[in-house]
Amino acid sequence: MIVCLCKSVTDRDIARAIGAGACSLADVAHLTGAGLGCGTCHESIRCALVCGELEARHDRVASRSDVAPRPVLVPSHALRRESSQRRVVCT
Repeated sequence: MIVCLCKSVTDRDIARAIGAGACSLADVAHLTGAGLGCGTCHESIRCALVCGELEARHDRVASRSDVAPRPVLVPSHALRRESSQRRVVCT
């Protein structure tokens, strides 16, 4: 998908720039040219930077063997609904 119409920069181009170490809007602009025109893509680039950083953090934590995985939290109303649907049938 094209993120920057002025420079025809795609989301994949931005992801590659982030993978190459871009950590700011200026870094992405330097590597791809995105954001140097009208500026309407700035917010999309910032979101990509945040998502890229979150994914990188997740990957770093997932690769560590000393960090236990987070438990999955289930809302209590879902548990009540599930238990009310179970019925014991006696034969």
